[in-house]
This record gives sequence, structure tokens and C-alpha cells, in this order.
Amino acid sequence: MNTQVEKMPLSKLIFLHLFPGFTIALVFVLLATFMKSAEVPALFWLVVAIPIGLIPTELGYLLYVGKQQNGRFSLKGILGYQNPLSWKQYLWMVPATFISMLVLFTIAGVADPFIYETMFGWLPSWLNVELLDVAFFTKPLPLIITYLSVNMMAPAIEELYFRGYLLPRISQYGRWATLMHTFLFGLYHVWSPWHAIQRGIGTLPLAISAKRGNLNVAIITHVLVNTIGFTLSILGAMAAAG
Repeated sequence: MNTQVEKMPLSKLIFLHLFPGFTIALVFVLLATFMKSAEVPALFWLVVAIPIGLIPTELGYLLYVGKQQNGRFSLKGILGYQNPLSWKQYLWMVPATFISMLVLFTIAGVADPFIYETMFGWLPSWLNVELLDVAFFTKPLPLIITYLSVNMMAPAIEELYFRGYLLPRISQYGRWATLMHTFLFGLYHVWSPWHAIQRGIGTLPLAISAKRGNLNVAIITHVLVNTIGFTLSILGAMAAAG
């Protein structure tokens, strides 16, 4: 059964959507600024910044709310969309969600280069996390850290926080609440704002699958999207480098 959620002011919900992103971005900019001479690509400092900013602001906040409700650090009773699913339902819901995300990300991302050039081209190149240094990220340690941080931990915690906790609460604000939630999730990635529209549209299937089924579908799909996306980026960069 889904958790009965309390009514929360919309202003607080918007703050809770965006605050973790600003925390991650602040840590990222500080690391990238002070470690420029270390000859490490900016993307790796974002990889490092994600757990530093994400664990206390998202998982930490959920555990705090759980302690307020349960008297101990626990997620019991604070997450929505816990309907049990059969393995057959997982077998079609995860691929359907994944394919839907792939299609929407592809369509919505067409304008991203234009948005970057016209609105964010002034950013210094060393802060551009789109620049993938394939030689660096094929080294064992950076590769392992990236897979654990960005491809495993981050999507799992984000789904618990955004789809498990925030989505049920913002859904009380009407038919457009789910779309507002996904666009806020896009804006949460403040270190690459030119992808906000793409992420807002592309993550709609995660919200829909969570609401219609189980939060686990969104977690599994998000992990797959990040893992496969990064792997393909690495392979594509290796092929281009010859």
C-alpha cells in the first residue's frame, strides 16, 4: 500500500527539490576550482561531489524525517509507491520505462546544443562536464568510482528522495504536479542547466512508472539508464580516439 502523506507547502517542496542540487554544484565548483592544476577533468570532480552533496541532503534528510516519525533512523512509512509487483510485471515495466525514457531524452535533447551555445557558452571550458577525457576515465580507479557514484548510488538515492518522498507530496497539487516535479528534477541538476528541459521531459516515465507500479521499477530503470549511458559514452569516446 502507498504511504499516506502529509500536506506540505508548495514552497517547501520546491526548496526540497532544488536545495540538494545547489549543494552538489557548490562542492563541484569548489573542487574543480581549487584542483584545476591536478590535471583531472572537471567531470571527475562532479563524480566526487555527488556523494558528498547528495548523501547528507537527500538520504540524510529522509533518515531525519524517518527519525521524527519512527523515533529512529529509518525509511519506514515515509516513502510512497510500495505496491508489490510480480516478476512478470517487472519484466515488462522496466523495459517499457527504459525505452520511453530513451525516446523522450532523444527528442527533448535536440535543442540542448543550441541552449548551451546561446545561454551558457560563457562558462569556462574546465567547468564543462560534457567533456569526457576517455584516457582518464578508462583508468581502473576513476572508472570504479564513477560507476559506484553516478551509476549506482546516485540514481538509487535520487529515486528514494524524488520519486519515493517528494513525488507523492507534490502530487496533491493537481494534474500538472507530476510534470512540475520532473521539471524541478531537471533544474536540480544545476551544474548542467542546458539539460533541464531534456531531463524534465525524459524522466517523466520514472514518475509515471513509480505512481502506477512500484518505486523499485524507477530505481532499477534509473540505474540502467545511467550505467548504459556512461558505458556507451566511454566506448564511443574510445572509438573516436582510435
